[in-house]
Amino acid sequence: MLCWILLTLPGVAQTTGASTSSPEFQRKARALQLIWGDVEKHPEGSAERRKFQDEFLTESEAFVKLYPDHGGTWALRGLIAVELKLPEVGWEAGQKLKGLGQENSSKPLFQELFAQLERNKWPGDKSPGAGPTKLKSAKTYENTLGMKFVPVAGTEVLFSVWETRVGDFAAFVVATGYDATAGMLSYRSEFFTEWGKRGDTWKSPGFAQTPNHPVCGVSWEDARKFAAWLTEKERREGRLTAQQSYRLPTDEEWSRAVGLTSESGSTPEARDLGVEGVYPWGVQWPPPRGAGNYDSDSPGKLDTDNFNRTSPAGSFAANPFGLFDLGGNVWEWCEDYYNGSSGSRVVRGGSWYNPVREDLLSSSRYYGAADYRCSLYGFRLVLVGVGVR
Repeated sequence: MLCWILLTLPGVAQTTGASTSSPEFQRKARALQLIWGDVEKHPEGSAERRKFQDEFLTESEAFVKLYPDHGGTWALRGLIAVELKLPEVGWEAGQKLKGLGQENSSKPLFQELFAQLERNKWPGDKSPGAGPTKLKSAKTYENTLGMKFVPVAGTEVLFSVWETRVGDFAAFVVATGYDATAGMLSYRSEFFTEWGKRGDTWKSPGFAQTPNHPVCGVSWEDARKFAAWLTEKERREGRLTAQQSYRLPTDEEWSRAVGLTSESGSTPEARDLGVEGVYPWGVQWPPPRGAGNYDSDSPGKLDTDNFNRTSPAGSFAANPFGLFDLGGNVWEWCEDYYNGSSGSRVVRGGSWYNPVREDLLSSSRYYGAADYRCSLYGFRLVLVGVGVR
């Protein structure tokens, strides 16, 4: 194991006077040792190994601020960066170790690290964050989870082309241990008359899902936690700047994405159903075959598709901005309060369950408490700080 190096290599933080012989250092170093031990218990490429690697990067970031001359910690951060292909983290580790005079060290750990950095061409004087690995402008973007983002006219954000998928949310849960399984409302009736809390969760919402289906049964709070985790993860990996972040779309941004450029009313509640006869697929009613994943399994079914519940991302044609499923599949959480100031949060877009015309209007809104989990509700993210208009 390599974790011994955290306690045996000398290092003193000159700017703070914090000594590596202090009890506080010993406690913090021991905590990192335990995390590193968990990393080494799991094979490369496994979800569990990645979870502990992410934890080590997070905890060691605070550690090296207190003990910036502790070469062993920088070396372990560099090795994780090489394995996970995190150029900015690897470059920073290499620069710190060069500054500590370890570039030509006889210690095997440093020799191994610099050899791997050299193979990745990361030891140069220019940070890879200054290059194409970091999002700089309002272009399309694919993130570390494979989520694709595109600009939408009239907004300053990039929209995810898909609703957040089961696989995306699962990566968050594996990395953090976050529990989003309590209290979900789901159905078990052929004709949608029996709703209740039966122990279903986003992992198993009462029907089959694959990693490419939209995650459902998650609350507004769950969506916000996911966005915060993804932001922190990609900033740490050098993919986003400190000014860029993920969040839920606002109600007005969502309207722009679905093609509504002029709505009256100062709140989502006031704008609800304000534009008659316009739907995500056009102006035709009922929706034509292939318009999207709308109710297809109740007595009043619309017969738009062959999916009885959710459908995989990208199963139907995208809208003019390149966005999929702005109508149907799952209701999408937005940032706003429904009434503009307090209480429930707004959702948009309808779902696989909804056959009623008013629910499927582009201007339709509904709502739910911030902690409400239901198998009809999911979300998509936007990326801010990219200067689109």
